[in-house]
Amino acid sequence: MDRIFEKIYREIICNEAEMYEFGRKMENEVSEIMAAYRDKMSEEELERMTERIDDIVSSARQDGFYFGMRFAVRALVWLKYDKWNKKCKSGKIIEIGNGLC
Repeated sequence: MDRIFEKIYREIICNEAEMYEFGRKMENEVSEIMAAYRDKMSEEELERMTERIDDIVSSARQDGFYFGMRFAVRALVWLKYDKWNKKCKSGKIIEIGNGLC
């Protein structure tokens, strides 16, 4: 299932106008944060620090999307089982098709 989410994220979500706007907002935030270090670090150190922060933001954004999608799928499965008064006896993750929710 992660492959599906990865494809959705990479091919659809990353190309949405909202993601470009979010990217610009994050660039501005990082610039403001790094401004406090301009007098304390070399340009090379600032660039490395900025790149690292950008990597962290990008990873968090992608992981947040994956976690949100997994939650949404689990919620839909739970609603389906609840609707028909069917419950998972073990209370564990419900297996659907080839993947887990």
